[in-house]
Amino acid sequence: TLVITQTTTQIDIERKWSRDGKGQSVQQSFTLDGSENRNPDDMGRGEFKSKTKWRKSTLVTEGSQQVAAGNRNFAVRIKQEFSLSKDGQSLTVKTTRDTSMGQLVTKQIFKKP
Repeated sequence: TLVITQTTTQIDIERKWSRDGKGQSVQQSFTLDGSENRNPDDMGRGEFKSKTKWRKSTLVTEGSQQVAAGNRNFAVRIKQEFSLSKDGQSLTVKTTRDTSMGQLVTKQIFKKP
């Protein structure tokens, strides 16, 4: 579940999911003026430093996150693109993660209840 609240200067996103039967959530706040924001990553496992701006009708957040895997740390570049369907009934979130091991692109579609 994705809950989004927007003002003229900021967007707040709450992500809710279930893992092993336990409900989890993470909250993020992004200013819309291109200044740097620091939030938990979208899974709540680390810090995501980013900047957010509108590009036409798409909200784009770009930043990086440090990830620890075993005994090594590496940076992940993350770009999230939020776009609303023409009828306003669905939101597409395209996430691109770039690492030294390659690129991973995911696309989620959220339908308005």
